[in-house]
Amino acid sequence: MTQVNSPSQWLQNLFTAPTPSSPQRPAAPTAPIVKPQTAPPAAKDQVTPLSAQGKSATHVSFGDELTPTSQLKNIDSKAVFYDANAVSAKEIDAILKHYGSPHAGKGSEMLAISQEMGINPLMMLAIMQQESSYGNTNNNKSLGPENVANPWSVHFNEGAKGINKLRLKDGSLPSFSQSYKAAVRTMINLANESATPLTQAGKKYSTTASWTNAIQTHYATQLRRVEKMRAQ
Repeated sequence: MTQVNSPSQWLQNLFTAPTPSSPQRPAAPTAPIVKPQTAPPAAKDQVTPLSAQGKSATHVSFGDELTPTSQLKNIDSKAVFYDANAVSAKEIDAILKHYGSPHAGKGSEMLAISQEMGINPLMMLAIMQQESSYGNTNNNKSLGPENVANPWSVHFNEGAKGINKLRLKDGSLPSFSQSYKAAVRTMINLANESATPLTQAGKKYSTTASWTNAIQTHYATQLRRVEKMRAQ
């Protein structure tokens, strides 16, 4: 199986602390998986370790109204990428529950962090699906405790080997909020105010364009699920 990549030199110079990356991206939750020694099986592309620190996200205030799904189609636009009002906590939990995620019930936590840091939580769910199958070990037998605790595959310990990079430097597992905040910060850093933020972030998050394409596919699937929920 492909091993976890080390961070590239420019990232080491640019950022100072935990760097995320997929050690290996598992397939979609229902796909058959072959268990590797240290990490989930990779998709066709490789993910390069990224920084979870750097630029500070801009705090954005949000009202109570959710953005209509008709305005959320283009996740590669700034308006949608940074829209923390894209989904509700209830909708986040419904998606996590649908996929058997052990993190179901964390919708309010995800939404609060998304609104504090200014990012679309539905997009972050799509990344969670790509990186760890939502942490569902029943669907993905290759997942270890590191993948479940750190479902966005953030590297907190670059000095460690293999999947242990997903642990904190003291060897303990990060909390859900630590993993999520680091993943959000990384996406914001790498998007770098680009007019096409997901594409821009994907250039650094992955060695090929397939990662970005996968996120767009997962996002579109979950947006349709939200549309159905709101139509009921």
